[in-house]
Amino acid sequence: GERVPWANMFEFGLTATMLIVAVYLGTLFWKDLGYLGAFVSGFVLLSLGIVTVNFYVDVVSLPPALQSAWLVIHVFVASLGTAFFALGAGLSTFQLIRERAEQREGGPSGLLRSLPDSATLESLAYRLYVIGFVLWTFTLIAGAVWAERAWGRYWGWDVKEVWTFIIWVLFAGYI
Repeated sequence: GERVPWANMFEFGLTATMLIVAVYLGTLFWKDLGYLGAFVSGFVLLSLGIVTVNFYVDVVSLPPALQSAWLVIHVFVASLGTAFFALGAGLSTFQLIRERAEQREGGPSGLLRSLPDSATLESLAYRLYVIGFVLWTFTLIAGAVWAERAWGRYWGWDVKEVWTFIIWVLFAGYI
């Protein structure tokens, strides 16, 4: 039957990489982040290679627990949150490189000079992380609601549940 294309890790990887590109293109209307294009392209290419080699599975019908509107809501929001975290990671990487260059005698040179200063990069990354964190918080809550409806429990110490919570705690500490 018809279903959303994110019921397993392979499909999630495809959807998440598409959303990373979409969020990147959308952020270009907000700020000139053109310098992130190479990072986004490389990250997406690497991610697509990893999910294709390691997680490829044939399309199959969904088991009853996954036949829920919560699958659509929970996984889409998780993918969207991942996209904001990925762009923030790119900005943070550039921020660290730029900050190191600023501390050197003579300051940044070459391509690094074309980047915004490290404080601006940190501020932009923080804003993207906050959006990602809000989405990730919703992901955690929606996952618990879905688990209760599907399996009769809000939390089961599943690997995905635990790592979703660990990521949430790490970003909560950062913010």
